[in-house]
Amino acid sequence: MYSLMMDKLWRYMALTWTAATLLSSSALADCECGYSVNATSDAEHTVYTDVIETNFRTVQNLSHNDAWEIQTSEFPYDSSSGQYGRIDELRNVISNPLVDNSTWSGSGTLGPDAGVQLWTRGGIPSNNLVPMGEIRTSRSDMLYGSIRSLIKFTATNGTCGAFFWYYNDTQEIDNEILSRQNQAGNNTGAVNLILQSLESQAAGYNAAKTPTFDTYPLPFDPSDGFHEYRFDWTPEKISFYADGKWLRDMTQNIPDNAGRGYFNHWSNGNPFWSGGPPNVDAKMTVAYFLAYFNSSNPARSSDYKSRCPSVKGTQSICTIPEYNSTQPFFFTEQKNMTNNQTNTSGDASSDDSGGVIVGPLPQFMMTQD
Repeated sequence: MYSLMMDKLWRYMALTWTAATLLSSSALADCECGYSVNATSDAEHTVYTDVIETNFRTVQNLSHNDAWEIQTSEFPYDSSSGQYGRIDELRNVISNPLVDNSTWSGSGTLGPDAGVQLWTRGGIPSNNLVPMGEIRTSRSDMLYGSIRSLIKFTATNGTCGAFFWYYNDTQEIDNEILSRQNQAGNNTGAVNLILQSLESQAAGYNAAKTPTFDTYPLPFDPSDGFHEYRFDWTPEKISFYADGKWLRDMTQNIPDNAGRGYFNHWSNGNPFWSGGPPNVDAKMTVAYFLAYFNSSNPARSSDYKSRCPSVKGTQSICTIPEYNSTQPFFFTEQKNMTNNQTNTSGDASSDDSGGVIVGPLPQFMMTQD
């Protein structure tokens, strides 16, 4: 009798354990169904399925980073206009990680302003090519999203610093800072918000003659400390922000192809744009890149739909926090918030994540209840 009772007990415990295991494996983890601009309970919110987060203040060497590509392109000298050419060089992309990467602020190993540095070299180039720094995301499948970056631009006159998304010359979302527009004396500046389009192409790539160009005044000097620049891109509109505050919407010339995120810092001597070249070497520093977006990859879309057939009311969607100037939030630095995302180390030579994650979850969803 005793052995029969024990046998039944063990069978019951085994069945209970199996059921619990199955339930656990089928349950969705935190954020597994995406990341939402505004809470899903809000009347208007947008859910994005993929994430790339890079805390450049913890990246030791960007050339060893799978999430980013350092560019080595050349833009030739234009003898007809007299404008200088530009050349991307590896030496102009320099990592300055925090001495103590357990904190957010503090000195970098190369001095103040921790992050990745993009340099424009000063002086008149003997070969008519101004040396510059440029990086782009390895992934080229970014189609709609909320894309943000914390940047300190140069105070040196004669450069253009840019944070942008790019598919081609007629589908591009730009945030460009011209150092000549900064007003250090009264702590103001401007950001040039631009959607390149067929119209700008017809105007010789002078977007100023199109409706999707705006030199927007800023209540701060972009070279005086770090500030967050952001754009939210949906099929209907693109909304621009600075330090979490809405600047304006654009509803024309909305890109509809997938592309990449970019940063660059350059000069070609054009007096109507970058000015310069600068008299001395000029530095732009990027502290982080946050992209919550949808993938154009059909396989990822199918995977997402099978895993998350309904997003209404699910607890597996995380709200993207608002801008925090003192302590930014990274999903990648939390437990159980990047399931079904692909982790890549900050540096190939170490196991440290370096604050980098590349994520494959697909499909665009916009809900307006």
